[in-house]
Amino acid sequence: MSEKLKNSRTTISASEINRFTYCNYQWYYERLYGSKQLRELKGERNKKIGVENTYSNFKRGTDFHNEGYRKMMARRKLIRGCIIAIVIIILCTFIYFKVRQGV
Repeated sequence: MSEKLKNSRTTISASEINRFTYCNYQWYYERLYGSKQLRELKGERNKKIGVENTYSNFKRGTDFHNEGYRKMMARRKLIRGCIIAIVIIILCTFIYFKVRQGV
């Protein structure tokens, strides 16, 4: 590697492995520049393109995942309701035929 890494340790921590699996570019650039310089570069870029706050991106992502979770839970409830309805229908049918045989 021709570039000098800001963090040139030979060992890698568990949090670095986590960052690498999440985004290998993030891990690389953090090792190359360091967190502080990356924040400064991000601030300069955002100022240049006129972005004041990138928190909204985080909020949109969180909202997206929360909506997906809500839909998943609604599907689970629907499936459970259908299973319960089928079991009730089977039980009622069974009871109906048992009572009819007894008469």
